[in-house]
Amino acid sequence: EGGIRVPLIVRWPERLGRNETFARPAIAMDVTATILDAAGRGAAIPQLDGVSLLPALEDSEAGSDRTFCWRIGSPRARQKAVRRGRWKYVVDGGTQFLFDLDADIGERHNAFAEHPEIVRELRDALAEWERSVSTGG
Repeated sequence: EGGIRVPLIVRWPERLGRNETFARPAIAMDVTATILDAAGRGAAIPQLDGVSLLPALEDSEAGSDRTFCWRIGSPRARQKAVRRGRWKYVVDGGTQFLFDLDADIGERHNAFAEHPEIVRELRDALAEWERSVSTGG
């Protein structure tokens, strides 16, 4: 899942509760943003690709509505994806997929043809993200 479904342990007894589980999706780039925020340098890199997790770690309702976009690949194989809530849209070469991660965590059933409106929304979000990273903002 592009660095999303990977365990991360945070220990900061002076600020965060003990034995709490944070189950919301995050992406690897959020770690850098979180560390900068914790150090009081959150605005140090204005175009950082990630968000601080501190608000969500301190308040379980904060940051619950996120969209994640990423791309990986080599000249022979390219993949890009967007995830919003339960839905994940993937473009792998010339093939498109849509997965309902609540019902299909193993990404076995391509729901692309069943939900064209979700595909359209996620495809647009991915295109907007790609424009923003290619223009630097």
